[in-house]
Amino acid sequence: MIALALFAGATLLAATLLARLIPHLHAARVLDVPNARSLHGAPVPRGGGLAIAAVTLLVELALVLKGDLPLLPGLIVIVVGAGFAALGWADDRASRS
Repeated sequence: MIALALFAGATLLAATLLARLIPHLHAARVLDVPNARSLHGAPVPRGGGLAIAAVTLLVELALVLKGDLPLLPGLIVIVVGAGFAALGWADDRASRS
């Protein structure tokens, strides 16, 4: 039951952050402009994964601090996850149209 509540809370937080992030991505012109192979017909923002990554890393940190996950493996996952999030963001920024 606690896991379900944690999942629901994390989902709600990620959705809220994403809703707040999208206008900023539009304003910064971090957009994926469609081409002949695209499935979308209008430009869509890139970088929404930042909200999901932030919440995932926050939950991981909370579990480590609570003692539900071992310290060293948990911190390794957090550092590596943050690195992948940064790499994804850099890719979204570099390949923007």
